[in-house]
Amino acid sequence: MRGDVLSLLDKYSLGLSDFFEKFKKGKVISRIQYQRELLASLIEHYIRCLDFFKNLNEYPQGPEKVFVFLPSNVPVVPFQLLPLLLVSGVKEVFFKYPRRENLFYDSLFYVLNTHLKENLKVEGAYLQHTEALERAKNYHFVIGFGGENLRLAFEAIKVPGRFFGPKFSVGILKEGYTSEMLGGIAWDNLAFDTKGCLSLSVLFTFDRDIREGLYHAFEKVSEILTPESDFRFDETEYEVYRNFQYFNAVRRGKDYFLVFSENFVPFSAPRVLQVIEVSSMDEIEDFIKKYNPYLQGIATNTQFLPKNNASMITSFGELQFTPCSWFFEKGVDYKNFWEV
Repeated sequence: MRGDVLSLLDKYSLGLSDFFEKFKKGKVISRIQYQRELLASLIEHYIRCLDFFKNLNEYPQGPEKVFVFLPSNVPVVPFQLLPLLLVSGVKEVFFKYPRRENLFYDSLFYVLNTHLKENLKVEGAYLQHTEALERAKNYHFVIGFGGENLRLAFEAIKVPGRFFGPKFSVGILKEGYTSEMLGGIAWDNLAFDTKGCLSLSVLFTFDRDIREGLYHAFEKVSEILTPESDFRFDETEYEVYRNFQYFNAVRRGKDYFLVFSENFVPFSAPRVLQVIEVSSMDEIEDFIKKYNPYLQGIATNTQFLPKNNASMITSFGELQFTPCSWFFEKGVDYKNFWEV
């Protein structure tokens, strides 16, 4: 059993490495032009994570056929899921992906199937929701990422599964920060145009003199993490100025915004960082108590945090690089993923 799993992971590693080389050389076609440096770094990270699965002492027992509703905001979920499917004995997986990402995923699945062959059949397509929900009934386990409408439909199909709803990530910056940390904040925020649950959208700071240093950090990082091809700056601009009355200051960059306030403003827009200038940790604790169910990650430079339900706590600049044992929600791991 262990030898078979290790052989399977080796085949997957070769396939993923093959795809990575094609991606670096620009041979992977995609309708959306992703942030190539970020995505390349993440694929390398997922290749390294295969060592975690190779070193497991025991393997979970999964279903034979799995259906996945992929999110429309980030393209990395298959990379995070596939090693788990392989060590769990899954034989067939179907990824329902967004219409605009078919070329990217088709390229990935073609390369992986070339290496995995009959060991794991990897399929995917864009389907209308009604068609996808009907098709999902023929699978033994369903995994979904999305909003309330998908959650309700998800529950109605009566197939065992896991659903992961929308969440967001915050930063907590205490005294004693460095310019490297400010760069990490910019990286965390601009990653995937702030659309992912692990993209930093809110920063709490005790230092009101941070504004200029943060702006310079964003100017530098925004030249690396340029907007993805589907980014609409006019839509972001509209959301910022629609809420202008709630901000103490607004700093506009070439393709991003920094907005500063004393209280949290419940709005979201791509490539916007909301900086909340606080006086005490009590203010942050009150925020976390209110929004704890929706909190995905925390980036910080302090070990002293309020009680929270974040699935990941890390340093600035590391939010996208999830631990190899991370599976989308606090308390979920490779051992209990299939237990619902």
